[in-house]
Amino acid sequence: MKVRVEEGNTQLLEIVGDDVVKHFHPDTTFIDIPDNVYSVNDFIFPALRHIDGELGMDRGRMNEAAKALVADRRWQRETGGIIVSGVNFTIPTTTEAQNKIASIVRNYQDGVLAADETSEFIVGPYTATMTKDKISFVNQAVGRYVQNVFNRQKEIYDVIDQLLNDETITLVEFVEYLLVELNKWPANEYTLTA
Repeated sequence: MKVRVEEGNTQLLEIVGDDVVKHFHPDTTFIDIPDNVYSVNDFIFPALRHIDGELGMDRGRMNEAAKALVADRRWQRETGGIIVSGVNFTIPTTTEAQNKIASIVRNYQDGVLAADETSEFIVGPYTATMTKDKISFVNQAVGRYVQNVFNRQKEIYDVIDQLLNDETITLVEFVEYLLVELNKWPANEYTLTA
């Protein structure tokens, strides 16, 4: 999908297919929208305004809409799971999964499970046999990952504020920045250490 942005023109158009693009003026700016940015129009279109016949941004609305998009992407990442070597499935990072993992760790800490016992961690059709050390590692990795995702959200928020406070930043520059930043999240792969 492409979005056509013309400064000095009052239109933003969604363009599907490269054949249509060839019919526009060569100075037209096109922004490629990755397929996984499904709600980009929800944040671009409401935040546009017309200033003396030119395309402009309502920076307050753009700030709110961009942060909502980032929060949605953060939630997807936060709950999307992590991969830990030695476990044959993606370990969920939802609140429910975090509680299950923490409960198993507490059972080891409280002596409900002996240090040499194993426990079964079951998620849907998947199961993994966990030792005390392995579930402790998974617990720490999940906590670290979720916190890193929230930290990244805050970093993006800070830059959104900076960019939108800079009156020289154009809509095109802002959208291009945001699309790049939406694909920069912490790694979700962890190597189990002995």
